[in-house]
Amino acid sequence: MANDVVIYVADSGSVNGGNYHWVCSRALAQSSSSPEDLAQSIASDLASGVRVVLGYESPLFVPCRQNADKLGKARQGECTRGTGNRPWNASAGARILATGIQSLAWVLRRIKELNANTTATTSWEVFEGENTNLFLWEAFVSGSEKAVPASHVGDAILAIRAFQKHRLAGDMPSASRIQEPDVFSLVGAAILFAGLSTEVKLLTLPCVVLRPCFPPDEAEILIIQHKQRLADRREAKRQAESARINAAVLAKLEELGHGG
Repeated sequence: MANDVVIYVADSGSVNGGNYHWVCSRALAQSSSSPEDLAQSIASDLASGVRVVLGYESPLFVPCRQNADKLGKARQGECTRGTGNRPWNASAGARILATGIQSLAWVLRRIKELNANTTATTSWEVFEGENTNLFLWEAFVSGSEKAVPASHVGDAILAIRAFQKHRLAGDMPSASRIQEPDVFSLVGAAILFAGLSTEVKLLTLPCVVLRPCFPPDEAEILIIQHKQRLADRREAKRQAESARINAAVLAKLEELGHGG
């Protein structure tokens, strides 16, 4: 594979809510919250002959197994007890799936408008064979594997480094965190919607899913710290609820006192 590949990762929260951020491997210290800027930057790279890989921090496919009893289940490899990862249809996952696929479809359509020669795929083998110039993959950054302190940009940088590590090791797509044989691909639908491919089979192909890479000792420490943060949040929530109840009780007693 050619060396002239640029990596983009978007932490695809709500654009309207100010939670959308993207980073490019060329300048990790810089970031943007504009989908338009992302499309412009990618289209410019492609126009100059640079091939691009775009990671989106959002569930990009859902399992669609033959057994109806398995509907609604987590994707294989998605949930890890120690790291605290949640499934694609948990509250946060479902929300980011909806906002993410909307912004991704918009960005891909805009790239096509800016550069009509753009073609995209979720198949690493196809991209590696240089048959397309844009590769789409899922960045899975959650639980104890998120940036500390919390940062949308920090999460994107962790995902970029994970892609660089696996590309250097030459172990894609086997390095994919999630292995699902039967899927409905949202990213495949977005690629077709944007006119970046005519390959209908993209609708049933799972994309590569990469998680941040940490040495075992560091990963263990991060798990411990994550569990402590969760415990601290639960305690803070309990104290806030207790304070609310106490305030309501005092207000009622004061009201009764004045009434007497």
